[in-house]
Amino acid sequence: MKIGTKEIGLIAVGGVVGAILYMFFKPKSKNTNVKKVGANATITNEEIKKLLDDWKTEICNPKHTPESISNLYDDEALLHGTLANDLAEGKRGIQGYFKNLLENDNLCVEINNNVIQNNGSTVSNTGEYTFSLDKKENGKPTKIDARYTFVYGKGSDGKWKILNHHSSKGVAQK
Repeated sequence: MKIGTKEIGLIAVGGVVGAILYMFFKPKSKNTNVKKVGANATITNEEIKKLLDDWKTEICNPKHTPESISNLYDDEALLHGTLANDLAEGKRGIQGYFKNLLENDNLCVEINNNVIQNNGSTVSNTGEYTFSLDKKENGKPTKIDARYTFVYGKGSDGKWKILNHHSSKGVAQK
């Protein structure tokens, strides 16, 4: 049987699909506290908790700016914000989202619960949080319950950053 360009292309695609499937379904190590991430990089669950705490601290900081918050995100990060209809892409998009959000007074967030998955080249932190703010339209205090997922990895500057952040409204309080 002769192998042509079409067959070689199919073999290459099959190899890529196989590699992607392996990335998501490879056996997990029993040590969930410290994992290798890239070349010579590790992060502990305590360090992951600190990344979330740093984000919360900056959101609640009365002197926060869109730039100060976006510094916690990688240059090419993605954000599906709680109060946005569109995906914010990169620093400029993330700054635009927070510029709009920061027009509300007394913005803060309380982390209600979180679960860390530390399983390879990236780590995630998923849970529920509650934003509190005074609405810009009427100044009334408002609470917004939401679900969140942060995905962290080494940023382009070599530091741990938020690579992807998704948040959606609608969590019922227990």
